[in-house]
Amino acid sequence: MRIRKIIFASLVLLFSVFMSNAQSSGVGLKGGVNMTKLTTNQPSDYDFGYYGGVFLHLPVNEIFRLQPELIYTKYATTSSYESLGVSYTNDYEMNAIQLPIMGQFYFGEIFYLEAGPQASFLVNQKVTETVDSSVGGGTTTTEEDLSYKETEWYLNFGGGLNLPFGLQVNIRYNLGMNNLNDDSSDDNEIRTRMWQVGLGYKFGSGN
Repeated sequence: MRIRKIIFASLVLLFSVFMSNAQSSGVGLKGGVNMTKLTTNQPSDYDFGYYGGVFLHLPVNEIFRLQPELIYTKYATTSSYESLGVSYTNDYEMNAIQLPIMGQFYFGEIFYLEAGPQASFLVNQKVTETVDSSVGGGTTTTEEDLSYKETEWYLNFGGGLNLPFGLQVNIRYNLGMNNLNDDSSDDNEIRTRMWQVGLGYKFGSGN
């Protein structure tokens, strides 16, 4: 836990140094909505959340640019199933700090495609379970913290429009790579699938 916090603090500090020294680059804000589900042995549906943060736009040459980001995101998903006349509904809710580093390939001055890795650190995770029994047990609801792994690794893919006056439109797919299940006795593999759609505004000479 202590090592993870040190690594995370170092990444945030490195990002801050980049921002403070980005004389010929663009620093910006971004935010939007996400749609997330978990791949598990219990079917999960996409549900809505939101995200927001800052980014640094670094031109490398005429067609390629780097964009490291620091993002806070809140996301959720729901799974429902039945067993022996009992209906179960699990509402998952997670909060995370995301650190993507995207490589953007431009086609002209406006349209771009992007791809890159992302580290994500869960800062809060919980599940609310609703049990509805048709046998006469009624409906009960319980809430508890999850015990998923706190660090998650992604491969991100997307594209967008770099519009005049520093405006950006972006769509991105976040593909969770590692199994979040921290129980070695349970073979249920849990991975995150997330869509993000949002707007950004870029300051500075990188507009």
